[in-house]
Amino acid sequence: MKSLKVFIVFLFSCTSIWSQVDVSIEKNLLTSPPFQYGINLAYEVKITNNGTQPITNIVLRDIVPCGLTFLSASQPWTPVGSNLTTTLTNTINAGQSFSTFIDFRLISCTTPNAWNNRSEIVSFTNTSGS
Repeated sequence: MKSLKVFIVFLFSCTSIWSQVDVSIEKNLLTSPPFQYGINLAYEVKITNNGTQPITNIVLRDIVPCGLTFLSASQPWTPVGSNLTTTLTNTINAGQSFSTFIDFRLISCTTPNAWNNRSEIVSFTNTSGS
């Protein structure tokens, strides 16, 4: 009697699910020259979600140099030392951007780079909660 060999083949279907978190910030001076002390400078702070899932609760920090005085913004900013912070609570979907605007007055200051104003992303939450 011969034995019968049976081969059972299991096929698994694998779906690779991955997500990418990639958020960028861009700050643009909207005011055109010439510049002189006492004028107001308007900036756009643009956050872009280059990743694959929505983000929210984006905390921004604006590093305010001694040559600028905060005037107003399109949403609330809180002073923290010489800097400002705000939280964008709206959701920015993958591939989309959101802009907020902030205004300063140009003032005299002798410190080097006294007018270099920059913003940075401190933190955010993606759809997985991290």
